Amino acid sequence: MSNLIRVEVDTSELEAKLEDLEALEAKVEELTNQLANIEVVHTSEGEDTEGADMLSKFMTQDEIEEFIKEILRDAPISIDV
Repeated sequence: MSNLIRVEVDTSELEAKLEDLEALEAKVEELTNQLANIEVVHTSEGEDTEGADMLSKFMTQDEIEEFIKEILRDAPISIDV
C-alpha cells in the first residue's frame, strides 16, 4: 500500500519570476552588446573616442563584467520550489 501526497502549486508566481529573469538576461545581453560596440568603435578608429575613453577611466573590461555579474547575483529574483 502506498501513501499519496497531493501538492498544489501556483505556477503564475513562478512564471512571473521566470519572465523577470528573462528580462534581466535580455538587459545583460543588451549591455554586453553595447559594450562590444564601444570596443569596436574604439579599436577601429585607432584612437580613444570620447565615450570609450570615459569608460576606460572608470572601469576595465574585467571590472565591467564583474559588475554585471554582481548585479545578477544581487537581483531580487528567487525561484522557490
